[in-house]
Amino acid sequence: MANYHIATILFIWYNDCMKSMKSYIKTQLVLPEYYDTIVGLLNGLKDYCFEMAFHCVDVANMCLELVKHLDDPEIKKPENIKTLYMGALVHDIGKLTIEPVELLVKKHLTREEKTYIRRTHIEGTLGILLEQGLPKNVINVAYHHHERLDGSGYELGLAGEQISKLDKILQVADCTCSMLMDRSYRLSLGVDATKSELDKMKDNNKLDASIVDIAKQIVSDKFYDVEKSYTNQGIRKVIYNSYLKQSELSNEM
Repeated sequence: MANYHIATILFIWYNDCMKSMKSYIKTQLVLPEYYDTIVGLLNGLKDYCFEMAFHCVDVANMCLELVKHLDDPEIKKPENIKTLYMGALVHDIGKLTIEPVELLVKKHLTREEKTYIRRTHIEGTLGILLEQGLPKNVINVAYHHHERLDGSGYELGLAGEQISKLDKILQVADCTCSMLMDRSYRLSLGVDATKSELDKMKDNNKLDASIVDIAKQIVSDKFYDVEKSYTNQGIRKVIYNSYLKQSELSNEM
């Protein structure tokens, strides 16, 4: 039975790996002239670091959920939704510039490694998107996803009204998904802990309060199905590896 379970997980993971990222992208929300570019970038990221590519898709979908529940007609305009969705899909594309790739899945990072990843992936994202000729508004949304309302973010140290509403949505979506989803180096923080951390960031003027409240509602009401998220689907490879380890231990015993 255990061998059957391992084989099933391995088959599903292999099937996910072989799919083009276009299988996970909402085509109608990507400007046609940039569709192939974005798919190509995500395929490259998937080949480099599987979970990073699926994290980008998760964040893009969370952005759509936030927009759906926000009472803001301006944000709901088709052109703004497309800008946000495209920016979210490529917000972490700069992770392609992190070397070695093992740093992206390492459990305990040194302070120097954290600084390297933080600075490098943001500048890498900007460089790659400029090189690929994506629209300026899409690039800005992606480039600003680590800015914070109090000015403590990076790379530009933007604060308050310098940060657009689209930027604010992506920032909340990225934080929510990062905490809520399983990663190769840790499990999900869980719904309660994620909501608590979001509250702390709201109270400390890091994230937009109204958007945080919507994110908490989405998580609480299960509008966003955590178990069906692409990151948690992708993380099945980690589950598979854990079964292998258990099997090896059983054999040793």
